[in-house]
Amino acid sequence: MLRTDQAENLRRLSGLKRDRMHAADPRERAGRTRVLAFTGGKGGVGKTSLAVNFGLSLLGRGKKVVLFDADLGLANADVVLDASPRYNLGHVVRGQKSLVEIIHKTTAGLDLIPGGSGLDELVDLPPARLGVFLSGLNDLEGLCDFLIIDTAAGLSRTVMGFVLAADDIITITTPEPTSITDAYATIKYILRRNSGARIWLLVNRVSNLQEGKNVANRLVTVVERFLKTRISVLGWVYDDSKVNLSLRRQAPFYLEHPNCPAARAVDEAVFRLLGEKTPGRGVGGIINWVKNLVLDQPLRRAARYHGQ
Repeated sequence: MLRTDQAENLRRLSGLKRDRMHAADPRERAGRTRVLAFTGGKGGVGKTSLAVNFGLSLLGRGKKVVLFDADLGLANADVVLDASPRYNLGHVVRGQKSLVEIIHKTTAGLDLIPGGSGLDELVDLPPARLGVFLSGLNDLEGLCDFLIIDTAAGLSRTVMGFVLAADDIITITTPEPTSITDAYATIKYILRRNSGARIWLLVNRVSNLQEGKNVANRLVTVVERFLKTRISVLGWVYDDSKVNLSLRRQAPFYLEHPNCPAARAVDEAVFRLLGEKTPGRGVGGIINWVKNLVLDQPLRRAARYHGQ
């Protein structure tokens, strides 16, 4: 099928796919949800745009996809998707809505969990409400094939918690030296806390094929030499004028310009990811992280009190 036909089908059938996902009997769920975390050492590397368009490529392959906007201060996946969700994670944390109830059905076909500031409130939840929140997370297991987490920039505890809880960690960099340095710092942080983490490298905004290969090989070589680990290269996405045009129109470039170089590069990256069949922890990894975040809160308060 031509890419243009695929884009039309995504728009036409997205409502049907979403309805089936939300109405599905839990007993009919296919299996464990694969959790992908998109991260990067610095902001402005195109992480959110790639997460959105990556999800659309998966959707075009018949996968059920939910995008979780976990960027606390600058949550903008809804802007990229031109969506206006009525509720966000804060409503779930405060016990006003369930997690499934706030999933917003976007016209692009992706289901969105709007983030907002709700994650900051997790550490102060009473046990009963925490149990309800964890139950809501558990409801996501098997509801979709892929849960994509768009994390914030940086190495904060909240950001890295989501990253370390994911089955696959997709680290975004650009050819800029500062971006490459920050990506290496992120990978180093991850491997120090989980030497077995499955890390992928995706280079964004490359001018040509050779630049993409050079940046990827440089990072892979440095990680292997100094961190004694080999990471996988997911690919590179070209610096495409169609991407900026789509961003201005608040429309994913994968649907607006399905045959542009950036869209084809995303398809290639998705193809590589789908070829990796290693089983993961699913949503359970996120649930364990939330539990740890809350359980060690008294210890962190004591450390602050003593000036540590």
